[in-house]
Amino acid sequence: MPTKVASLLDFIKSLLIISSIILLKLNVFQVQAQVSSTDTEQITPIIDNQLDVYLSFTLKDQENLEKTWSFLKEKATSQINAEIERIRLEEERKKTQEQLRQQTKTKLTKSENSNPQPVRITGDFESIIRLACNTYGCNPEQLIRVMYCESGGRSNAVNGVYSGLFQFHPNTFRANANRIGLTNADIWNPYHQIQVAAWMFANGQAWQWECK
Repeated sequence: MPTKVASLLDFIKSLLIISSIILLKLNVFQVQAQVSSTDTEQITPIIDNQLDVYLSFTLKDQENLEKTWSFLKEKATSQINAEIERIRLEEERKKTQEQLRQQTKTKLTKSENSNPQPVRITGDFESIIRLACNTYGCNPEQLIRVMYCESGGRSNAVNGVYSGLFQFHPNTFRANANRIGLTNADIWNPYHQIQVAAWMFANGQAWQWECK
């Protein structure tokens, strides 16, 4: 790009010099057309002399002209490079913004799909509840009633932030699971829910359920 600009500036410089000479010649022709032949013979040497002086001046001033054009080329090239850099940075900024927008969109999509309702697990939950109550010392019939009241016996039941057989809040489930050593307890695992609920009922926390 800068090389093309420099060539264009050199071409324009040549055109200006040629144009100046052509204009001077045209002026000569106009003067010659307006005077008589006798006057033409007298004035032609004067005009030719002035043209020689002009051309001599142009040649003598060539060095200054070259410096001027070199300055103009350098300035124009610098401005064009600055504009190219500005455009490049603007394109990079737009590209970065689009990448961030796509990343944010992907994260939101993953977030929306990160907690799908799990597949329902079926089993003889009543028998498991009786075994758990025998271990922890709670009333199995009461626990069975609460299970059906809270979830209808569906392991994947969801109501807002509450989930599972006993509709645990995640924080409540996690805290009490840790107390009985289920450090890797899964709130969607009905057998883990039964163990946590049985321990809580056996330790005076049945009040946390509305169902009785």
